[in-house]
Amino acid sequence: MADKQCTIGFREAWARVLSDILPLGSEMLPIGACLDCVAAETLQALSDAPSANTAMKDGYALRVADIAAASTNAPKRLAVIGTAAAGGSCTTVVQPGTAVRILTGAMVPAGADGVMADELTCSDSRGVSVCSSLPVGANILPKGTDISAETCLCRPGDRLTPARLGLLAAAGHAAIPVFRRPLVGILAIGDELLPPGAPSAAGAVYASNMVMFDAWCRRMGMQTSVRMAGDVEADLLAAMTALADSCDAMLTIGGAWTGDRDLVEAALVKMGWVRRFHRIRLTPGKGVGFGWLRGRPVFVLPGGPAASLSAFLHLALPGLFKLAGHAAGAFPEVTATLASPIPACRAAWSRSILGSCSPAETRLVFHPLRLKSRLRSVAEAGAVLLVPEDAGALCADAAVRVKLLV
Repeated sequence: MADKQCTIGFREAWARVLSDILPLGSEMLPIGACLDCVAAETLQALSDAPSANTAMKDGYALRVADIAAASTNAPKRLAVIGTAAAGGSCTTVVQPGTAVRILTGAMVPAGADGVMADELTCSDSRGVSVCSSLPVGANILPKGTDISAETCLCRPGDRLTPARLGLLAAAGHAAIPVFRRPLVGILAIGDELLPPGAPSAAGAVYASNMVMFDAWCRRMGMQTSVRMAGDVEADLLAAMTALADSCDAMLTIGGAWTGDRDLVEAALVKMGWVRRFHRIRLTPGKGVGFGWLRGRPVFVLPGGPAASLSAFLHLALPGLFKLAGHAAGAFPEVTATLASPIPACRAAWSRSILGSCSPAETRLVFHPLRLKSRLRSVAEAGAVLLVPEDAGALCADAAVRVKLLV
């Protein structure tokens, strides 16, 4: 009877989530506050980097033509007429038969078209002797080599990594328009739940799913607000109201199925929840639901560790990523080969399989986890495979696409 309530498949549920949710509004933040934020606009370089031709080595800026015949046996003598250092200005113009002492990063003075490295020279108080010829442009980093003004550096949806922030800073940006970070309300439900560290009691369990999803959301750059509630409608309504009024999205954990104490959907309906789906053909995780409450997305997750993680990874997290403005998915996806066969499941059901990946010559191998402990399976998983509902049985060495949980 329960299977008949799962009227839609995973693909349709996933499509509804991603079509419904739009990114939050944007804000301008100082570049130092933008780590792991998501760019809200196309950003171009405001200036060239370097802003002028600069020396790549300590040595002497000179005219290449003056040393065309220089060698160890016949060094070329040049008069040193000035010094150029990084961050300083050198107005000296290099004339025929002269050179300017130059340090790495300094602007190449006018008239010079090459920099001879120190190790190929011999200097004294009267000038410098050059023992080798040099091609035009040698040891000079031309203006705009790293970044050319007006070059596109990032697009809406790009995550602002440390390297990308460095690039934007080098291109002249001091503040960045970013999508606002979602504040995700996480509500763990059940009379049996205890907060971490509370004295243990017979029949009680610690709210490990709440801790796990709080950590996942914060790791992905989101903010969180965490609450617990018992299997009492008044408690649920109070907790849901508090989160709905203060958060951008909400996850409920537990109470998602059809048991006598599974009160989540009824409480949401009483609050005006607009259901988009509840219970789908995904195993584990069939109890997952999604809808809207007061203009905010709400994901209803099952309480079992494996089912809850499956629903979170495949549906809730992609939705939250879309809310945060990300253009890409949460996890890198790679091709791997199966270490062992996966038997067929019931028809028209998608299957989520936790596992680990190991390198083997030129390929990755996906090892499905077969631990009896649900919690250890969740904790030890480094990858997840979603088997489509029409895939049937998969043989060993079959090529599959897996997401790396890094």
